[in-house]
Amino acid sequence: MKRIITSLITLLFLSFTLFADAGTRRADNLEANESFVNKEQSATPSNPVAGKQKIYFKTDGNLYKLNSTGTETRADRFTSSEESKLAGIEAGADVTDSVNVSAAGAVMNTGGTMTGDLTISGTNDTGFIIGSSGNFLATSAAPGVIAQLYRDLGATSDAPIFYIKADNPADNQPLVRLDHDGTGGGAANLQLRAPTPQIEWIETDQTTPAGKFETSLVGDFYRISGRNTGDTSFERIVEFSRLANGGRMFFNIGTGVNEFSIDGTMAGNSDDAVPTEQAVKAYTDAHSGNTANPHSVTKAQVGLTEVPNLKQNLSATVNPGVTDDSGSNYSPGSRWMNTTTDKAFVCLDASVGAAVWVETTAGAAGGSPDQNLFNTVVGDSGTNPVAETATDSLTIVGGAGLSTSGDSGTDTITIDRTLASQIEAEAGTENTKGMTPLRVAEAIQARAPPRFSNQIINGNFRLWQRGTSFTATGIYSADRWRNDFGGGSPAYTVSRQAHTVGQTDVPGEPEFFLRHDQTTASTSGSPLLRQFIENVRTLAGQEVTLSFYAKSSKAITISSRFDQEFGSGGSAAVSGTLENHNITTSWQKFSQTFTTASISGKTIGTGSSLQILFILTDNDTYQFDISQVQVEKGTFTTDFEQRPIGQELLLAQRYYWSMGSENGAVIGVAALQSSAIGFLGVFYPIEMRVVPTVTFSNSYGATWADGGGTATLSTELVGVKSGLIKVVPSSSLTSGQSLIVKMGASDSLTFDAEL
Repeated sequence: MKRIITSLITLLFLSFTLFADAGTRRADNLEANESFVNKEQSATPSNPVAGKQKIYFKTDGNLYKLNSTGTETRADRFTSSEESKLAGIEAGADVTDSVNVSAAGAVMNTGGTMTGDLTISGTNDTGFIIGSSGNFLATSAAPGVIAQLYRDLGATSDAPIFYIKADNPADNQPLVRLDHDGTGGGAANLQLRAPTPQIEWIETDQTTPAGKFETSLVGDFYRISGRNTGDTSFERIVEFSRLANGGRMFFNIGTGVNEFSIDGTMAGNSDDAVPTEQAVKAYTDAHSGNTANPHSVTKAQVGLTEVPNLKQNLSATVNPGVTDDSGSNYSPGSRWMNTTTDKAFVCLDASVGAAVWVETTAGAAGGSPDQNLFNTVVGDSGTNPVAETATDSLTIVGGAGLSTSGDSGTDTITIDRTLASQIEAEAGTENTKGMTPLRVAEAIQARAPPRFSNQIINGNFRLWQRGTSFTATGIYSADRWRNDFGGGSPAYTVSRQAHTVGQTDVPGEPEFFLRHDQTTASTSGSPLLRQFIENVRTLAGQEVTLSFYAKSSKAITISSRFDQEFGSGGSAAVSGTLENHNITTSWQKFSQTFTTASISGKTIGTGSSLQILFILTDNDTYQFDISQVQVEKGTFTTDFEQRPIGQELLLAQRYYWSMGSENGAVIGVAALQSSAIGFLGVFYPIEMRVVPTVTFSNSYGATWADGGGTATLSTELVGVKSGLIKVVPSSSLTSGQSLIVKMGASDSLTFDAEL
């Protein structure tokens, strides 16, 4: 009934409007496109013509509109919902009157005063409470609090108690701002209370899950922690202890630090202090400026045991005197040079106050005697020559082996001594024979420490990176040594053997030798043992001496020669002269001098070399042993050059090196570029001859932050100094994650650049 009355009122209003506006409307008293149906409709009437609308009542008491497309809509001034709301308003109520609103227990959106506390509550909480008129909550757990927020989340809930979110694309305004209008100080503006207060920092613009950091208070320590993607717990990055607990700073590894020291003497000798840049400079400046041997370094420590510790004066302007003695730190053997008179002196006696210095300059002490005037010859073991009647005398001092002849009156005195042989000169034990410049050079070469004169690498067979026993042909066995066969069908094993400790047959106490054990004779062709010395220019057109120690299980004859290989794109190879060596059942040294051909007019290609070639016996069975192979410039042989093992290994690794098969040995750390692919950088121990061929085993052990498995390696980019290895883990991981690649017991990783 109420709706019918409302509709009639509406219709009456419309009619009144139509009549009131008759002077300005069309004849139908409606809008130009409207027509009114004055009969109540039980159903939707037919559509009006295009561009027109019908207005009509229906039996439900509501007013409707219908357009030319058949769309029917309500035309009432209020909807049913709006009418229901209006019906609930008390008669004459003024909804803009703050008194009425307050009396109704509501708050106006433009202002109002609340009485009592406002509590927003829900299930299982005490809600959000704001004190009346901004007063403190007397019942709050913390007196003085204006607002209190509490919610019982339960042990398993991860929902926040208080959540603030803002959308500021420019990110140029704070999300939370705290202003304090007071002028005092001393109290914290922001206070966090918890059994273990923690603040966790999460980067929301990073790839999920984002990297996280955490700051926390743990007992007497303030800690900054972090974890990588996928970690299940935080790890300490840095930690600070309060002053009562030492006031120190701790890192994840190492001891704690409580001071940045400016002490340039480092007198504290503390593990808890870090020196500043200025302190370090002051310390190092003071240390480097101390020339008084502060570390008490001895001659023995720097390899100068045989050098006498003599004071020298090599820039004097006067001659030495009797007071230049041991009190001034001079001793017998000290040298003195007067740079003004160009005279040299040596100290014979350094007694205090009675030093004896003798001039050693040529012609000193009266000059050279008259060699034509001698009245006696002392020490002659041969014919005594006739001397002139004069005051000078000739004294021959030299020990046994000297002989004289001639006549001093006719100036024909001859002093003679038998010359030492090369063997005697190199041995250095004969003292009754003379030495020519050649013999002196041979003795020096034999007795002086060698300095990379041996062109052979691994001549003492200490290095076996590929293994210690081989049966195949056409392969390398000991480092730099290649085994080949000229034909037939022999059976042999090449292996590393150990010298007996303390043996003297092969001097220098070598540790290993190579054995060629031929168990089946060849019908044609000979076994070959050779080494390619890089670059055909090596010793080209010179005299070259080969030396080695060898023995066999039976008497055999082997041969050796030098071949010059000019490499790919170069001239044809040149074979040298073949020399035979008769091997017995005892160790003995063999040496042979060759003259290599000149390379004048030749074309040198890629991978040229000088090859030393041993040709073994083919049609027999035997064990051939060889040790201490040396190739050096010149016509004489020297003792085998014992280079340090580290130097020898680096020389060999220029051509081949292996990561070995040590179980658990770390190859490197790969950084994943995606979930399935990473890259590992490998730096070679030495620049290789050419870009090496890299050989991998099937898979390698791998571990990562939260697990482990295996990884497959392959070549990505290889140079002569380093390489980039592609790593594919057995499990899909996260881009950016680190992967530790390790060796297994049967794994291998080799780099080959042999000639």
